[in-house]
Amino acid sequence: GLNPELCVHSLLFEKSGEHPLFGRLAGLPFRAGSFCCRDRIAVTAKEKRLLWRSGGCDAVEMESEGIHGIARSRGIPCLTLRAISDAAHESLPLDFNRLLSSRMKVDLAKLCGDLCWNPGRLLAFVRFYGSVVKTSRVLADALCRLLEGSSCFGGKST
Repeated sequence: GLNPELCVHSLLFEKSGEHPLFGRLAGLPFRAGSFCCRDRIAVTAKEKRLLWRSGGCDAVEMESEGIHGIARSRGIPCLTLRAISDAAHESLPLDFNRLLSSRMKVDLAKLCGDLCWNPGRLLAFVRFYGSVVKTSRVLADALCRLLEGSSCFGGKST
């Protein structure tokens, strides 16, 4: 998260054009937000604060900009939903940019090596990981509620 008003587990949406599911968001805990798409993870609270001040975006993410561009070029409605895993005032326990593989996934060997060399970060990492798991569950629950009864993926519309 970049917006200091957002807490961990906050749910945001950003749309590109109209989307059949957009109207269904009203009954769910999502709020409208803007995203700063970057090619690296914002690791420190200072870095997040600078991004917030420079662009006023609510959150930083790494994937949706490209997806929205492709969808726009093909006339496909696109809706981005995100959950805040770390608040603006929080620094991440590790510099995950150094731990990414060429496929932009956390390299387990690099992660284990970093934690072995910096055992004092282990507890903070475990707490962060637990928070990420909970955040994923909050988002998954909201997505299930959003798609329940939707005709977007072959279900019955309500």
